[in-house]
Amino acid sequence: MTTTPTVAVITSTIGRSSLLDTIDCIKKQSYPCRHYVFVDGEQHHQAVKKMVKAHPEIVVTYLPVSTGATGLYNSAINAIAPFIATEDIICFLDDDNTVTTNHVEQFATNFSRYKIDYAYSLRNFYLAEDKLTFADNLDSLGFWISPSQIVLDAHFELNGKIYRNQIAQIRNNPALIDVNCMALKRELAQQLASTWMQTGYGNDRNITQALLSNSEVITGLCTSIRTVNYTMHFDNFVQPPQEVYNQLDAKTNKDKNIIRKQLFLQYMEYIDRIGQDCRPWETPTIFKNGQLYTHFDDA
Repeated sequence: MTTTPTVAVITSTIGRSSLLDTIDCIKKQSYPCRHYVFVDGEQHHQAVKKMVKAHPEIVVTYLPVSTGATGLYNSAINAIAPFIATEDIICFLDDDNTVTTNHVEQFATNFSRYKIDYAYSLRNFYLAEDKLTFADNLDSLGFWISPSQIVLDAHFELNGKIYRNQIAQIRNNPALIDVNCMALKRELAQQLASTWMQTGYGNDRNITQALLSNSEVITGLCTSIRTVNYTMHFDNFVQPPQEVYNQLDAKTNKDKNIIRKQLFLQYMEYIDRIGQDCRPWETPTIFKNGQLYTHFDDA
């Protein structure tokens, strides 16, 4: 790869207003890159045309049909994009997420410096409703997997009532590199096209497994830098058991939302404490031939 690799950022969109923030964060990158936006379906064309009108530098592809309508989400777009983009490195960014200004630069620097096929950064959870940010030490860790069971001593308050309960969550998820966190050599991204198409939801877990299971021929790097702000909503992350609602007499949607949000915030605090004394993902690491290396001269 050249000492100054070119970089493409791929965004699939259905015309959500948050696309403007996604566009803005890519324009502010400290390293030059080309932003490709794929509009998934004719019904979203007009909304996106209005948003990109002031951004002629963006390469926009208006798809005549919705490729995600069958449950594939952005899989088809992520699969075909590396055959359209001509850049050396392919990155992905959903239309409801943002990245820090050094996101692209960190990848370009590492691809220039080391013989790697892919790299990934870490992410923050971003709670849009309250503009709160929490470090993800739980899920998108790439080379590492978090504990399979989490037991949280939760505290709930509603209308003067207090209830405490242990909330257990069993997690059997395989390793994950969130699609927004990954950067792939274009040739590798093309080879992974059929892997994207295996599923819709969870497609990036399939990509992660393909990368990690082929470490004899594919070398990856964790940058250890948190550059992705992953937008999420408290009501679709973790749910309290019905017993909590019953004990607090929570019958309305408003009351139930209050309880779900309390659990979410406590869950995020728990995640923030995970492995405080030992977080290997916060050290730059290369994965090659089934081995992890923090001293890159040994890799």
